[in-house]
Amino acid sequence: MNPLNPRNRSDLLRPALPTAALALAVTAVAVAIAVVPTAAQAAAPRDGASGTYNQSRGTVSLTNMTYDTDTADGIAVLVSGGTFNLDGSTVTKSGDSSSLDNTRIYGQNAAVLAEYGGAINLSGSTIITNGLGASGVFATNDGSATTVTGGNVATSGGRSGGAVANTGATLRVRDTQLTTSGAQSAAAAATVSDAHLTLTGGTATATGPASPALASEGTVTASGTTLRSAADYAATVNGANTLTLDHATATGGAGGIRAFNSSNGSLRGHATVTVKGGSLDATGDAFHVDGTTAAVTVQDGATVTASGNLLDVVGGGTATFTAVGETLSGDVRATGSSSATVALTSGTALSGAVVGASVSLDADSTWEVTGDSALAAFSDAAGISGDTITNVTGNGHVVTYDATLSANSALGGRTYTLAGGGTLQPAS
Repeated sequence: MNPLNPRNRSDLLRPALPTAALALAVTAVAVAIAVVPTAAQAAAPRDGASGTYNQSRGTVSLTNMTYDTDTADGIAVLVSGGTFNLDGSTVTKSGDSSSLDNTRIYGQNAAVLAEYGGAINLSGSTIITNGLGASGVFATNDGSATTVTGGNVATSGGRSGGAVANTGATLRVRDTQLTTSGAQSAAAAATVSDAHLTLTGGTATATGPASPALASEGTVTASGTTLRSAADYAATVNGANTLTLDHATATGGAGGIRAFNSSNGSLRGHATVTVKGGSLDATGDAFHVDGTTAAVTVQDGATVTASGNLLDVVGGGTATFTAVGETLSGDVRATGSSSATVALTSGTALSGAVVGASVSLDADSTWEVTGDSALAAFSDAAGISGDTITNVTGNGHVVTYDATLSANSALGGRTYTLAGGGTLQPAS
């Protein structure tokens, strides 16, 4: 059993009441529930945790405050009910978490935590943590909502996310600088499938190992945000979850976007990745699909550059890659038992080799072949004229297809001449 009962988290730091006082305490609580606290009452430090803030009801607005705790597992600002508005303030947290599971699930040891329907609105504030499992801003449980506007959030310990949304919570971050430097510390993350995270503007930077700038195990959208991971993918999506980059600028030191399945069976399923406009710059593969099913769409003039493959599918993964009106360069590879389908639509131009994947082109799209290619299926009704294909430039390369597949029945097992030299022919 988990040693931390989430419904009694705030009670952990309070001394137990003597038995004789229990009846009076229950009566007092019943009366207090109906009372909206004053700012001074709600802002009173938690028992035994000097300098911290604990709120369970009402609405409180404060400005130019300082909250600090160095207690292990302590939380500097905890809101488990009501609404807390904090402007122009500083929150610092040091000390390690005693349980990284509790950190991940409940937000234990975070600087700022909203739980059980609590709402926190931070504006122009600075959040700093230094400790193992010390997240910057954490929201968890259905109905909990946190909005961060401006300011900055910085964490330096391992397993310390910058801004994290968990079970049923909603976290919105606007024009904020998020920075993490520890290992396994995403700058921003939704860590459960019913968590929602939205970034608008601002920056999300992760410099530690195994730390993407943005991680989705829920529903994550970054609009106009600058994302940078020095040692990992710019963004990741785990299992049956969603990642959308909308005119974001994303840079990944180990790759662009990775879709994968963790060992957690509850996450398994169909991932959805959408890149709308903006740019994706990867050292490594632009899109990497590992052991999962993923639908990837690139549209609205997004610029994609990578030192590796445009799309790499491994570990028995399955990818559907749709490009809408794009100009793309790079190879597409699906190895082993993996598979991929590439759909070039609305005037997309692809330059690269394709191995182990199927390719389809509409009437307005083109493919320039840069290396010998081996396709599963090929569909190009508008580009085939007799034994010639006009919208695929072969550059002297050989492109093969699997004539045994029913999807290739229209090709009739024939060999076709490609524009610019080269052939499309059945695999031997």
